[in-house]
Formats: sequence, structure tokens, C-alpha cells
Amino acid sequence: MKKENREIFHALGLITQIGLTLLTTVFLCVFIGHKMDATFGTSFWFPIWLLLGLLAGFRNIYELVKKFYSKDKQKEDKELEYFESLKRKDSSKKSKKLNK
Repeated sequence: MKKENREIFHALGLITQIGLTLLTTVFLCVFIGHKMDATFGTSFWFPIWLLLGLLAGFRNIYELVKKFYSKDKQKEDKELEYFESLKRKDSSKKSKKLNK
């Protein structure tokens, strides 16, 4: 399989995983909040658990995406370091020519 196709399937897998992660955490917390309200006869547990579910889902999504792009970030950092070293070499050559 080509590298490009593998990256596309990896990205599609990430999108699917993001959707499932968010849905699972939100629905689970909504279910808990609804059951607690029904059990105790209150009406404030549902929004609390809904908020907790959303926060947990977005935190999990952040961790997934961070892990997905960590390799790209490392590659980008190496490229930036390489270009900075080229700039330093170029500026040192210019300063040597000016001193002569």
C-alpha cells in the first residue's frame, strides 16, 4: 500500500475515533445524570453530568489529536532546526567577508 493511502486511512480512522470518543463519553454521562435525577427526584444532576461528559470528550479528543500529530511536529522541528543552522552558517560567512 502506498504511503499516501496509508496516511489517508490513518486520518479517517482518527476521525472515526474522535466521533466515537465524543459520543461515548457524552451519552454515558447523560445516562448517568438522567438516572441520578430519576432516582433522587432532582433536576440538577443531568446538566452537571452533561458538562462533565463534554469536557471529558474534548479532553480525550485533544489527547488523540496530539498523539496523531506528534510525529509531524518532530519532523517539523527537525526541519526548522536545519534551516536555522543554514541561516547561522550563512550569516557567519557574511560576517567573515565583511571583516576582510
